[in-house]
Amino acid sequence: MKKTELLAEFQALTIREARFRTIAECSPVRLWVTGGTGKSQFFHQKWLTFIGLTGKPTPAVLALKILETER
Repeated sequence: MKKTELLAEFQALTIREARFRTIAECSPVRLWVTGGTGKSQFFHQKWLTFIGLTGKPTPAVLALKILETER
């Protein structure tokens, strides 16, 4: 691929990701996304607030908080 094609693909991906995040943050339900390996990639801010976390928690902190809220 040429440099201009790569740049165009990157810009398109950036726009799609921003659109997804906007839609996800406006959603009335709690959302999260994991990759094929199970690694967390995105957490809906309302979901993080619901379980009592702010900012961008580490996976370990998040896992502990999830287990705590399931009791």
